[in-house]
Amino acid sequence: DSNDAANFPAHRGIASELHIGGRRQEGRFEAHAWVEYAGEVLNDSDDVHQRYAPFDRPIVSGEARTR
Repeated sequence: DSNDAANFPAHRGIASELHIGGRRQEGRFEAHAWVEYAGEVLNDSDDVHQRYAPFDRPIVSGEARTR
């Protein structure tokens, strides 16, 4: 899932961000999550911003971890 995808890069020393967006589809609300690194979508198609209205800021910003 997207939460796992957000944590995976952090374990490799790469800071990533978990984003959530929403939309109305056929009369119901749908939410979706995706992970970005440096503005690039990692675990979804590049048009996810057009399919879902992103929240104003990332939900989680994974800082790079060093060992």
